[in-house]
Amino acid sequence: MTTVDDIVKNIQNKCDNGASIDGRVVFDFGTDGCIYVDGRVNPAKVSVSDSDADTRFICSFDTFKKIAKKELSAIQAYMTGKVRIKGSISLATQLNRLLEG
Repeated sequence: MTTVDDIVKNIQNKCDNGASIDGRVVFDFGTDGCIYVDGRVNPAKVSVSDSDADTRFICSFDTFKKIAKKELSAIQAYMTGKVRIKGSISLATQLNRLLEG
């Protein structure tokens, strides 16, 4: 079973190995928690928190896991309302860098 902490470790590992974004993002899973990524520093810092961000990627944790496992396209999830984006759409297009691999 994948947990929020597992995802944080995975994203931090990718950031430590060169993955980056150009701002701050929160992955908001509602009652399942949030993941904050601060891409303004190098390497980006990743934590389990809900902080001010340039972009908020809102979905259920189950939807996020499907996107991360490539079982569901982020674009398809957005177009069908399973994902909402608040803030910078430009930054949202960079999020795949954190989920690849």
